[in-house]
Amino acid sequence: MDYNSSEPDESNDLSSVYLIPTSHASEKSSKIVSDFVLNNEPDIIAVELDKKRLEKLLYLKQNNVDMTKSKTLREVYSNSNLGYKGTLLAYIFGKIQKNISQDMGIDFMGIDMISGVESANKLDKPIALIDVESSKTFQRLAKEMSFREYLRLVKIFGIGYLEYKKSKEEVIQNFESEQIDVEEAVNLLGEISPTLKRILIDNRNEYMCKNISALSLENSEIAVVIGAGHTIGMYRILCENPNLDVSIHSKSIDFGISDA
Repeated sequence: MDYNSSEPDESNDLSSVYLIPTSHASEKSSKIVSDFVLNNEPDIIAVELDKKRLEKLLYLKQNNVDMTKSKTLREVYSNSNLGYKGTLLAYIFGKIQKNISQDMGIDFMGIDMISGVESANKLDKPIALIDVESSKTFQRLAKEMSFREYLRLVKIFGIGYLEYKKSKEEVIQNFESEQIDVEEAVNLLGEISPTLKRILIDNRNEYMCKNISALSLENSEIAVVIGAGHTIGMYRILCENPNLDVSIHSKSIDFGISDA
């Protein structure tokens, strides 16, 4: 199997699953998604979103929301059902994403997913929302992460954010070039916080793969737009299904991938 092929292979009676790894803040990724979908016209386009996240992204794009304005942590907490741990983690994630988006000159994180949705609409193809609802993910993190691991994670995020501010240009260049060893980054996340990796990456990989397998019962060609961090794990899970022909379609992201 060619891990980084750019064109789909004609297969036998198997359902073809085309994984399209992306960076959520990359215009390049957005173009790769749209080019693949429009050129290959798969039966259905699956995206790493849930209904609420899709609605939010569409709202941000359609209404040109000023993303420089931020809610305070107190304001976020007053409207949250995630508890203090889940709310703070969600707040930190959102803050980091917003800063990276602004520094990269894009309106919001998730332009890659919107590209998949808009490309599907152009072809009048169905869209599948395959991800876990984000609030449930943060609720699980708050419930299952020990207080010690939680404090350590908040500290690391704080230090990491300060380091990002110091070497912002280099980080942005890496994002834009997409020359990132994804497998190494995922493994590092597991070393920093095993619970975060399990819930944020591994569990969602399994959930999304189940949804893709279900879609394959009625669709012979499925394009799947997912963040690069999910690609290796999902590829390996999906390859265990004998009814699927799975391939990764990336022109720029380095996966450092090896067979499990």
